[in-house]
Amino acid sequence: MVNKMTKPSIFFSHSSKDKDALVVLKNIIDRKTGKALDIFLSSDGQSIPFGTNWVNRIEQGLKNAKIMFVFVTPNSINSKWIHFESGFAYSKGINVIPVGLYEYIDNLTPPLSLLQGFNISTHDSLNNIIAIINKEFNLAFAEDFIYDDLVAIKSNMTIKNNSWFNSIDSIEGIVYPYIHSFVEKPINTSQQYIKLKNHICDLLIPGI
Repeated sequence: MVNKMTKPSIFFSHSSKDKDALVVLKNIIDRKTGKALDIFLSSDGQSIPFGTNWVNRIEQGLKNAKIMFVFVTPNSINSKWIHFESGFAYSKGINVIPVGLYEYIDNLTPPLSLLQGFNISTHDSLNNIIAIINKEFNLAFAEDFIYDDLVAIKSNMTIKNNSWFNSIDSIEGIVYPYIHSFVEKPINTSQQYIKLKNHICDLLIPGI
């Protein structure tokens, strides 16, 4: 059995409002990697067991991590906390990567906007997480996220007062098949996907 302290360590920086969705993502990654990684999620009750010093445990998680994924959502984009965590991590030489989830990283302000990141707009884009882990730790985990993984994550997001995304969610089952049936060549970038999805949504639900 691998000693927990010898596992490659990564840190999920996020808003507490996004806990449920990121616990799902963590569990999926655990399943795909056979729990070979130490994934620190400050709100999951496992990374910080009850009765421990919360601040010290986060500090320890940041100390051990080699990668920090900063999850940018409508709940976290204006959070001072994720900017603090990411700034601290960057100063320690940790690879800090913004990840847009229901919010585009294009909307970030410095210093996070200066870092290379990606948006999660399809299940294929989730594979960027595994690809980064493989590169950082010289591993070879399969990059095989599926559509159901994305659905499981997004269905646990809590985003209030966002009618545009609520409308998109209600027709996801229509939008994805349309996208894959309309294109003859693979969609290589999230920008291409977003542009096409928005066009299809305009056709299906004008004015959303």
